[in-house]
Amino acid sequence: MDAMGLGHRVRQEREAKEWSQAELARRVSLLVKRKISQVAIHHIEARDNVQPRFVVELAEALGVSLTWLQHGRGDKTISVLLHGHTDGPKKNVPYGTKAIDADITLPHRGEMPKDVPVRGTVSGGPGGFQMSNGEATDWVRRPPRLMGRTDVFALYVEDVSMVPAFKPGALIFVEKSRPPAPGDDVVIELHPEMEHGEQIALLKTYVGRTTTLLRVSQHNPAKVIEIPLKRLINLFRVMTMMDLLGV
Repeated sequence: MDAMGLGHRVRQEREAKEWSQAELARRVSLLVKRKISQVAIHHIEARDNVQPRFVVELAEALGVSLTWLQHGRGDKTISVLLHGHTDGPKKNVPYGTKAIDADITLPHRGEMPKDVPVRGTVSGGPGGFQMSNGEATDWVRRPPRLMGRTDVFALYVEDVSMVPAFKPGALIFVEKSRPPAPGDDVVIELHPEMEHGEQIALLKTYVGRTTTLLRVSQHNPAKVIEIPLKRLINLFRVMTMMDLLGV
């Protein structure tokens, strides 16, 4: 049984590193790419068993295993390499290879709740597909790093315009809260071109925008597409494997 909660372990590791709460907040902020306050860290430590939305980034900032931080179980240190080697010390690791928590990369299927809504499966024409109006057409399992997040949904790809990056039938996870940067893959929800046309969504790569146009690209055939901003309803960022698994 875990006699001490998450907050105690956070405080223990922070103090061992001789960091202030503000310093830990700064480091976590860099990982989540939004402001985490010193007060937030104080509340985590004071309430002891609270599970913050940014618990994965908190473990990464402290350099400890997610499982150990959350539950006080297993090895405290992060010991599994990106390439999957677990034997012996980490020697001759190429620059840029990250150590990751085994429970992030290889979770048990039963530990991933099937609660992420799928919002679209029907083809909407070349380069696009239809999205349901907020209604879930199916539910899929939640990847480890998405625990506690309510701003994500999933879609099935049903055309070939983004092959080889995304093949027909591929499942993608989409987030609403983080704005896309140039080079990110995006889902673009659009008003119909004609009065009685269907509202569609496109899977493309974000290039940028002007005052009047959204510029995106695709792979197959390779080209840049310009879309009038007046047709834009929503622009959602497609999450990467790094986003989903925390590597």
